[in-house]
Amino acid sequence: RLVAGTMGGELQPQIHASLLARVLARGERVDGALRAPRWAVSLEPGRDDPSIALESGVPEAARRSLARVGALEDLGAASETLGHAQLIEIGPGGFEAGSDPRADGSAWAR
Repeated sequence: RLVAGTMGGELQPQIHASLLARVLARGERVDGALRAPRWAVSLEPGRDDPSIALESGVPEAARRSLARVGALEDLGAASETLGHAQLIEIGPGGFEAGSDPRADGSAWAR
C-alpha cells in the first residue's frame, strides 16, 4: 500500500516510522505527512544522554515530553538535517505521490 524512501543516515528508521504512522494510523495524506514537522533522537558516541533534533511546529506538549529525555536542538522549519523522503500510496483510486519539501524534487502520479 505504501512505498517509501528516505535519505537521512541513522535517522532513516525514525523518518519511515513517522511517515507510516501519519498515513496509516492518523489517516493523513501523503503530502501532509511529508510536510509535517519532524523530530528525531540521536545518541552520539561518548554521550550518555540523547540529543533530540526538532523542527519548529512540533507541538509544545511534545517538546516538553522530549525535553525530559534529552537535550533539544531546534532546527527551524523543514530542515534538511532530518532527511529527505518520498512517499507513494497505492489505493483503490490509483496512486498518490509526494516529495519532501526539505529537498529539491517533485512527485507525479496518475
